[in-house]
Amino acid sequence: MGKVNFIKLNSASVTADNSADVEKKYDITAKVNINENKVSSIDGGRVIKDGVDVASFSKWGEKQLNINFNVEDVMEMCSILTEVNAFYVNVVEKVEAEPIQI
Repeated sequence: MGKVNFIKLNSASVTADNSADVEKKYDITAKVNINENKVSSIDGGRVIKDGVDVASFSKWGEKQLNINFNVEDVMEMCSILTEVNAFYVNVVEKVEAEPIQI
């Protein structure tokens, strides 16, 4: 509109979830921060099972993960960690395959 063109989207913050994953064990939602069409971080991640928060997490880059478990069972913790890592991989793949457009 008018006399201005948007040329490029430099950054965005979007909420993502795993509702499209038919094999999911947990419901996962998080705020995904994207810079230059790459995931820079994931904040405010929530992992929910049967309506109960079982973990929260944040992730920066490929190597840094902060996760807080709200369960006592170690095997459940391992399962949650596996699902959070899979969620991260799926988010990165989605951003690379379908860059956010203006």
